[in-house]
Amino acid sequence: MIDLRSQQEQYEIESDTAAAAERLEQLKAQSAEGDINLPRAQRFIARAYAVVKQSLDDAVAVKTRGVGGKFKGWLRKVPTDVAAVLALRECIHHCSAASNRQRPATIQTLAGGIGRLYELEVRIREAEAVNPMYMQKIHEQVKENASTDKRHLRKLYNVAYDRIMKGGIDSMLTETEILQLGKFGVQAVMDAGVITLTKTRGSKGMNMFSYELTPEVFEFLSDYSETDVQSILNKDSGAMMCPPDPWTDLNDGGYLSARRKAAQPAMGMRGIRKSERKRLRAAFTATEMPMVFDALNYMQSVPFSLHRPTLEAITRVWQAGGTVMGVPSRAGPQKPPSPFAEGWVKADASDEELAAFTRWKREATAYYTDIRKWRSKVREVAGFIRVSGKQPHNIWFPMFFDSRGRWYYRGSPNPQGSDLSKSTLHFGTCKPLGKRGVYWLKVHIANCFGFDKDRFDVRAKWTETNWGSIQHALSEPENHADVWGTDAPWCMYSAAYELNQAYLSGNPETYETGIPVHMDATCSGLQHFSAILRDPVGGGYTNLFDDDGVGPKRDIYARVGLNAMQAIQLDSEDSDEEKAKIALWWLRVGIPRGMAKTPVNTMAA
Repeated sequence: MIDLRSQQEQYEIESDTAAAAERLEQLKAQSAEGDINLPRAQRFIARAYAVVKQSLDDAVAVKTRGVGGKFKGWLRKVPTDVAAVLALRECIHHCSAASNRQRPATIQTLAGGIGRLYELEVRIREAEAVNPMYMQKIHEQVKENASTDKRHLRKLYNVAYDRIMKGGIDSMLTETEILQLGKFGVQAVMDAGVITLTKTRGSKGMNMFSYELTPEVFEFLSDYSETDVQSILNKDSGAMMCPPDPWTDLNDGGYLSARRKAAQPAMGMRGIRKSERKRLRAAFTATEMPMVFDALNYMQSVPFSLHRPTLEAITRVWQAGGTVMGVPSRAGPQKPPSPFAEGWVKADASDEELAAFTRWKREATAYYTDIRKWRSKVREVAGFIRVSGKQPHNIWFPMFFDSRGRWYYRGSPNPQGSDLSKSTLHFGTCKPLGKRGVYWLKVHIANCFGFDKDRFDVRAKWTETNWGSIQHALSEPENHADVWGTDAPWCMYSAAYELNQAYLSGNPETYETGIPVHMDATCSGLQHFSAILRDPVGGGYTNLFDDDGVGPKRDIYARVGLNAMQAIQLDSEDSDEEKAKIALWWLRVGIPRGMAKTPVNTMAA
């Protein structure tokens, strides 16, 4: 074990050092490209925006007549704190690239970019005032798709604006007007000492004017060093080849290297007031909270091992192209091509073209959702395939908890991961099934299939009834996907493999296995409340006790939905016509279990 410990610590140091060096190179390259989402750029914008805002406040306060007054009118429609941040981001982006001699930051570049952002901000705010619900959906779509391309976002929001407003404030500005509007932002950033105007001689002897970051600002934004990446870790190396260090306080435990201990504490302090952090660090120690730390250290001391038969089956499906039993496709989702040629104008489109455009937009939205899920699953599959090739028989996962008191494993794959992860991880210490082990393995198989609402005896009987088809599908699970269901097909396969091995041993009770049998609570928050309050109603609907011993388990979510529908039925008979009308609509739609679950869990939390 001493040798494994030294290997683990050396691995942490080497892999994290390499990851930090790679990140440092990325930061330098992205800084040269003018990436304003980098840490230093974000910090600088936070510090500088107040000065830029004041300059814009002063400009807005000065009354201007004529054409200049029109631009001031547009500028006044954008809050100056927003206008300041937009101007800073645009100037830093273009001038960083100019400082690295990629392209000059001219007045057309800066003022044009800022003017377009101001124009778009005004249009968004006007649309939000008219139809806030629709615009909220657009914002959520942008956030969900993690859209960052400015041209795409501008087009998306302008389409939303046109759809809502059908006209509006002076329609859109001309390019010349956009430049005049954007000049306010350029001047404010220059007043703050962020950029400076320079004059150079062109190849034909003509004077050329462009903007650059001041030397001090450029040095701050681009001077990334080892200090900026000291908390960077190799995220692909979460599992440990030896037991984690026992936790004694928030920072002394888990991984072995000093870098990881500092970067991955037992509980993070993000979001907690600085005034509270010192008190929490003093309170969260093994001396002050022995039971909490005993549980924390016990859980992370439990070794796991990779279940090779399951891993080999998943790997086989992956290498064959995936797409079966939750294994992602190796090719990935395909982006739907636009059905229109370049230069197509929506305003001139026919009804058939507009219908095709709407279908394409839906397909494109679904594509961006699918590509995110696909990338997550691919990383997961690659993770445990990588772990299987590098780690010894047993592996461990450091534990940590969040500010709500919930406990988590670090690393990927881990025992709290997806079906793919959980199916491949068994306990490292195998034990005989014993007299009741076979029974609980049968229950677990039914649960994994999705047959988990009936009583345990009924679930075990379900596995016995379907055992013939399950056993037949073990040799080639990918060719019998219907046998494994869609809830947790690989966990079901892993459990069925172990049960089959137990039968093949000739004495299932003595067969040793490390498979975890997962058990789920019934709305555990309400279970705890019901137990503490000795509430017979809540206790009954969260299955804390059982009156008659027959029928399926009770479902608090379905019951809440039913109660809500009963209350809506009474509302539908109300003398208030508007109230009755809304209630009748809900009676037609209904409240399914899934809809009731979210508010119930929110109250239980």
